[in-house]
Amino acid sequence: MTKNFYHEPCGGYESYLSQRPSRVVNTIKRKFKKLDAVGNWELSIYTELETIESKLKDYHRVYASSWKAQEPYPEFINGFARMCAKKDSLRLGVLELEGKAIAVQLWVVANRTAYIYKLAYDRAFKSLSPGTLLTTKMIERVIEIDNVKKIDFLTGLDAFKMEWMERSRCLYGVQIVNYRRPSGLVVLLINELSKLKKYFFGINGAGIS
Repeated sequence: MTKNFYHEPCGGYESYLSQRPSRVVNTIKRKFKKLDAVGNWELSIYTELETIESKLKDYHRVYASSWKAQEPYPEFINGFARMCAKKDSLRLGVLELEGKAIAVQLWVVANRTAYIYKLAYDRAFKSLSPGTLLTTKMIERVIEIDNVKKIDFLTGLDAFKMEWMERSRCLYGVQIVNYRRPSGLVVLLINELSKLKKYFFGINGAGIS
């Protein structure tokens, strides 16, 4: 079992922000001030095919410096981003500090819905909460410019998603194995280990910071 966290309807950005927990709102204000004090920063959201190639390199560099496991198929991500850009569905957010990318997010906008597909930040800059700041601006963009009606965090039990999304629903899957056969026992063991991994590294993981 996993969950799908989403926010619907969106309304305006200010309305959305007013519904967030005070802790989140205060963190956003405080961290933007801290970012201003640290140095020159720039936050951009790329949508066009002609502008994303160098930014995809930034995406992979940040991902490699994050808490997440390496992308098993980097070219899939690149191809997926290019395909979405051709359809005007790509929203590739990059937060840079002194010319260096420190947080990246890949969203897809389609059918008046913004899907949060990938997010990562450089662990060396965790104290600045770059993921939180980038998420804030990404949400503002899709609400105010793309006029989405729904923001969807897709799947995952990560606790931080509850602070950003208004609603959730459970997603269930069914897998049938024959535990009397060695192959079935292996599958059963893998599933149980996966549950433990999700608990320790998913729910209690680095999150969106």
